[in-house]
Amino acid sequence: LLQLALVSIYMSQVYERDEGALTTEKTRQESSLHMNLTSISIPTTGNEIINELFPYLSAKENVITRKDAEVGNSWKTYVVPLKQKFHETVFLTHIKKNFADSKDYVTNPHNSDVELGHQTVDHVGEVVILQKLLSSLKFVSDYNDADLVLVPALPVTASISNGRIRNCRIFGRCSKRWFNSLAAEVKRLSPNSTKKHLFFATQDESQNHSYIRDKSKDPNNIVVTYGPKGGPNDIVVPSLNTLIDLQPKDWTGCVPLQNRSTFLMSNFRIRDNLLDRKKIQKELDAYKGSKSILSESLNPARTIKMLSDSIFTICPPGDLPFTKRFYDALLSCSIPVVVTREVKDVGKTYWSNVKYDGNKPIKLEESYPSTDFPLSDIVIEVEGSTIDNGGVMKHLESIPQHEIEAKFEKIAGVRNSFVYDLNGSTEDAFSQMLKEISTIVFHEE
Repeated sequence: LLQLALVSIYMSQVYERDEGALTTEKTRQESSLHMNLTSISIPTTGNEIINELFPYLSAKENVITRKDAEVGNSWKTYVVPLKQKFHETVFLTHIKKNFADSKDYVTNPHNSDVELGHQTVDHVGEVVILQKLLSSLKFVSDYNDADLVLVPALPVTASISNGRIRNCRIFGRCSKRWFNSLAAEVKRLSPNSTKKHLFFATQDESQNHSYIRDKSKDPNNIVVTYGPKGGPNDIVVPSLNTLIDLQPKDWTGCVPLQNRSTFLMSNFRIRDNLLDRKKIQKELDAYKGSKSILSESLNPARTIKMLSDSIFTICPPGDLPFTKRFYDALLSCSIPVVVTREVKDVGKTYWSNVKYDGNKPIKLEESYPSTDFPLSDIVIEVEGSTIDNGGVMKHLESIPQHEIEAKFEKIAGVRNSFVYDLNGSTEDAFSQMLKEISTIVFHEE
């Protein structure tokens, strides 16, 4: 009820367009909330001010585990008191503009019968991450006492909050004034650039606004991104999927291999610049063997259902190193099939043979979330030369059953590391990110 009341308050505000970016008309309530905001101190104990700054995101309980709280409380954090137009307002605008029924399907799970627009959920992982951080960190009132400075801006959410996701998400094209204002506010409220600052930007690093990309390059900053790493301290995290069937609390386990009717899931788009995709599709179109291949285009909910019925899912290089298909396959316990190459001056990569201006292969370690096991344990690596020779199916058909079972069992054991648990029932992708922040804060190897 509290969340619904808060949504009603925010949705009653008047929104206006300004160079494509939505800004909020100030109301007496908002003015009161932000009055003397720069003088607010975050108390060492209690969350009164956190609740005031983030009334919606801080209202939900039980979003982290006890272990998350232990890790997050091991250092001291100062949160930059940015106005709500940099976080909650743009998020609630996103809900209003991009979800037909104005329901929050970002911090709450949704059923498979809910049709969500393209990229309305998967690119706003920063919202859930911020919400979980508000519950797990130890906040201090004095900036100088902090080990870490949290900048609670939601840049990707702001970029898509006006309802024009495809045109506005990349480079923050429609939010120039918002980013200029953010830069000025951060500089004013957090002038000490020598402290570690934590930023969010949950999309492919190359598509971030120049302000975020510049922050990545500074070794004093940490930027949480979907990869690849743009700086030495960037943290790569998986995309967001809030389908209730994939949430750890409601997860009933992997569909057994023997109960899966599809050998290979292969529903990717073909583009002239994606050379491996064209070669793979040509081979699959000509395949006359006995293995079943699913290559039809499906809606997101149907895709997840079919992934759970597929032994393998092919994840060829796309326009960007980040691919949602890779994570959805793991969450459904379908073994990702990736194209691997050794590239001079780069090393091993899953992203190559993509032709467009400015493209260069990305090192594997910079493209995916950090794990305590090699990714080769949970994927099938197909050499680029095998793709060139049209040998994908022959390669997959030759894999021993014991190897398939070993990878399947490994995925079943680690799949929660690639999902954001909205109920705080188990360690998840956020937990892994939190550990990486700890390593950076304490300068651990």
